[in-house]
Amino acid sequence: MKVNFSTKLLSAFLALLMAATTLIVPLYAMADEEKNGKYIKEVFIAYGQTVDEAKNWLTENGWEPVGEDLNAGNTSQNVGFKNAVAVMGIKRTNSANQAITDMATMNMKGGYSFDDYQSLLNEKKADIDEFIKTFIPVLEEYRANYNGEGSEGGQKRAQFAHDLLNKFYDGGQDEDYAGNDTGMPLGDLFLNKTTTELEKEYSELTAEEKKTTADLRQIIMESTGPAVSLIEEALSFATDTRDSSWLDLLKTLTGDSLKKNVQKYVDAAKGKKLTTSQAKSYLNTAYQDSAKKLQSEWGTIHDNVLWFEKYCADNDLWHKEDETDDEYESRAAAYFDSLKETDEDRYNKELDLFNDVGNYYTVIKDVTYSGAWGKTLYDFFADPNGKEPGNDVDNFLPLAAVLSPGQRAGIKFLSLGTLLKLGSTSEEVMAAQFPKINELFKDETKDAISVYSGPHK
Repeated sequence: MKVNFSTKLLSAFLALLMAATTLIVPLYAMADEEKNGKYIKEVFIAYGQTVDEAKNWLTENGWEPVGEDLNAGNTSQNVGFKNAVAVMGIKRTNSANQAITDMATMNMKGGYSFDDYQSLLNEKKADIDEFIKTFIPVLEEYRANYNGEGSEGGQKRAQFAHDLLNKFYDGGQDEDYAGNDTGMPLGDLFLNKTTTELEKEYSELTAEEKKTTADLRQIIMESTGPAVSLIEEALSFATDTRDSSWLDLLKTLTGDSLKKNVQKYVDAAKGKKLTTSQAKSYLNTAYQDSAKKLQSEWGTIHDNVLWFEKYCADNDLWHKEDETDDEYESRAAAYFDSLKETDEDRYNKELDLFNDVGNYYTVIKDVTYSGAWGKTLYDFFADPNGKEPGNDVDNFLPLAAVLSPGQRAGIKFLSLGTLLKLGSTSEEVMAAQFPKINELFKDETKDAISVYSGPHK
C-alpha cells in the first residue's frame, strides 16, 4: 500500500505560479481600444477651472468625458487653483477580461483633499518599506541561487522564477506617469539590489545605474494585486541556497536537541552557557513568529493527509507492489479521465488536491521527527495517536529553525503545504516546467508585459 509520484506529475506549487500568471496575462495582453466598447476599462479624473476646460483636456488625451462636475460645492486643494471642477473620463473595451467590475471610493469627510490622500499614502509607504526590509533575505537567496552560489536544486528553482518574472517588465520612462520605472524585465531587475537595500547609496548612483535598480516600493504600490502576488511567490520559490533541503535538516532535530544546540541556530546565543529556560527564550525570540505561522496551518495539512489516505483507499489509487510507475500513472490517469467525464467540478477539485498532497505524502513518512505523536513528520501531521501536536507552538520551533532565512522571510506567501513540496520536489520536475512558461504566453503576447498594465498609475 504505497503511492509513488514520479517526475511526470506536476508540482502543485509550480501549478500555483502558473495559475497566478494566467490571472495576469488576460488583464494585460489584449490591447483593444474600441471607442464604442460595451465595458469600461479605465477611469480618470480631470481637473479644470471650468467643466468645458476639463472635458476638453479629457477628449484631447483620449478619454471619453462622462457627466458634469463631480466636485460641485467643494474645494480641491493642491491642484494649482481654487474651486476646481472635477470631471470623470473613461476608456472603453469590448473585452470582458479588461472590464472594471468593482470600484471603491475614499470618504474624505465631505470633500476630496489631496492632503488627506497624501497622509494615507505616506502611511502605506511606511508599511511597504517595513515589509521590503523583512523580504530582503528572499531577494538575496534568489540572487545567490541564480548566480550558482547555492545548490544545484536552488539554481533550477531560481532559473524558473527568473524566466517567469522576465515575462513582465518594470514599465518605462516613455510610459504615462512613469516614476522610477527602469524598463527592465523583472527577473533580471531583481538580480540587482533594490532602492530600499541601497538606501542613501541610491542617490549617489549615476542615471544609467538607476536604470538597473528596482524601486520595489513603487512596484508594490502601483501594480496589480495578482502581479505583486506573483512576484512574492516566484521569488520565495527561489529561496534556500543549501545543498540539503529543510526536510533533510529536520531529520536530525527535535525540540530537546534544538535547545541543547541553540548556539548553532541563534547567533545571539553563541558562546554563552545557557540554562534550558534561557535557551528556550532565545529560540522564542528568533523563531516563534515563524512557528506560529506554521502552527496555524497544521490543521489543513492534517485534514489533507487523512483525506488523501481515504481517497486512495476508496478509489483504489494506492501504488501496488507489483505495479511499475508507468502502469500506476496510467491507471491513475484513467481514473481521473473517467471522473472528468462524469463530474468536472469534482475532477478539478479532487485532482488538484490529490496531486498537491501526493507531492509530499511519501516524503514526510521518511522524515524523522520524533515526539509524543510518534517518530516521523507523517505522525506529527496525521496524529494517529491522538496527541494533537498542532496545539503546542513549541512543536513547530524546530521546523522554523531549519528553514532558510529567505524561507522564513517568505513564509507570509508560502503555505506550509508549499514548504513541504519545496522540500520534496525533485529537480527534474522543476526543470520540466520551463517550457510551460513559454507555452502559457505563446497565444497571448509575443512581448513581455508591463507590471503596471491594468491599473492607472
